[in-house]
Amino acid sequence: MTDVANSILRVGEGRGFVIAANSRRLVVTAAHCLPRLPPAASISHISERTYRNLLGVTGKRRNVWAECLFVDPVADIAVLGSPDDQDLSEQADAYERLVGGATPLEVSELHGETAKAQLLPLHGPSFSCVVKAIGGALWIENPAQKIKGEMSGSPILAEDGSALGVIVTPHGPNPGLETHLPGWLLSELW
Repeated sequence: MTDVANSILRVGEGRGFVIAANSRRLVVTAAHCLPRLPPAASISHISERTYRNLLGVTGKRRNVWAECLFVDPVADIAVLGSPDDQDLSEQADAYERLVGGATPLEVSELHGETAKAQLLPLHGPSFSCVVKAIGGALWIENPAQKIKGEMSGSPILAEDGSALGVIVTPHGPNPGLETHLPGWLLSELW
C-alpha cells in the first residue's frame, strides 16, 4: 500500500481525507467532526454551511475554511468543499492551497462481504484490520491497534490504498463510501 498520510487533514477535533471529483478536490469526514450541523433546508444561506477555521494540516493549527456540501447525521458522514470563491475568495484560495497539496485518495467499493483493510493511527504506519459489510455499513474487526476517538473521519482503506469508508466508531457501524456518499458525488467519481 502506498503512503496515504499526505491525504489526511485535520477536521475539527478529528480528521478527514481528500478525494478528487471531476476537477475539484473535496474532503470526506465524519459528520460529528463538524462543530455544528448545517440547517436542514435547501434554501439555507451559504454562511450557515460554511465553517471558519475547520481544516488544517494534521498536527497543526486549523486555519482553513470549508463549506459543507453534504451531511448525513445518521450515517455520520460529511463532504466538504471550497468556500464560495466570490464572497470568500481569500478563504477559497486557502482551501485550494491546502487540498491542492494533498494526495487525493481513490474511492472504491468493498468486493464481497469481508475484506482485509488498513487504518491510519494518529502516528506511525498504517495497521491491519478486517472489515465486514452489513447493510452498506462497515464493521471493523480484529484491528492490530486500538482505534482512538481522534481517528474519527479517517479513511478505512482497502489493501490497494483506496478509501472504502470513514471511521466514526471503533467497531461499527461505519459509513461505507459506495453506500453513504451522495449520488451526485458518486456519479463524479465513477
